[in-house]
Amino acid sequence: MAINCSSESQDEPPSDDYDRFDAKFYLERYLGEITAISSVLEEYVRIFSPFPNDSLTVLNFGGGPDLLPLIYQAHKVREYVHADYARSNLTEVERWIKGDSTAFSWEGHVRHCLDLENSDEAVERREKRMRDVFKAAIHCDIYDEQVVPYEYRGPYDYVVCIDVLDCICRSAEAFETSVKRLSGLVKVGGYLHIEMSFDTEDTKCSSSYEVGNVVYLKWLSVNLSSIVETVKAQGFSITQVFQYVEDNEATAKYKDHIAMVVARKDAERVN
Repeated sequence: MAINCSSESQDEPPSDDYDRFDAKFYLERYLGEITAISSVLEEYVRIFSPFPNDSLTVLNFGGGPDLLPLIYQAHKVREYVHADYARSNLTEVERWIKGDSTAFSWEGHVRHCLDLENSDEAVERREKRMRDVFKAAIHCDIYDEQVVPYEYRGPYDYVVCIDVLDCICRSAEAFETSVKRLSGLVKVGGYLHIEMSFDTEDTKCSSSYEVGNVVYLKWLSVNLSSIVETVKAQGFSITQVFQYVEDNEATAKYKDHIAMVVARKDAERVN
């Protein structure tokens, strides 16, 4: 399994100062350019469209301040939980849920989603649906064996984990343990959805990203087959693998290859 790390540190919590994470800056810089991530959003529509309306319990693990998964899943969801390590990210999410005018505006993203769905649903109706199914914004920590507070351990129909594992896992063992812990939050017959950067034969993942004046390290260097095999080892069947290259102004100097891996849980693994 080809997994390398940019640090000798082993299985320990990330030391980056996430208390200083500027959620609003991150959203404006990395998600403000809707057309740059259009191919990813089109894939979301394809992935989520087969699910019946009002059918899913969803956990967005390490969701940061990002509500894109909720926008694209809202009509499919009956209950949504948003989890993150950084208090600033949870606060930003809560601001939007409460209708705070200082929160990042998701209106353009909602409108783009509805266009991709060929839906005549009003933006206001989708946003109301997002707020109606939103259950809680909670603290999570992949390095804590419990991962999330007991009352939020699910299991869930759908667990999303986007741009997390490559940033916080400092060893191959930490990566494998993290996937194992995430899998424990998914019910049998449910889905695990992971997005993360990966190495190709010709390119290596970037080793950091910037939010404001703070540089956050990306510890893990892994190839696509290793991501897939690690997920499968936890009793999952792969249902979707989508690859794309980051291509917006904010990430132009990185050009990371990103994998979206969606897998269905066939059985509980007994270790």
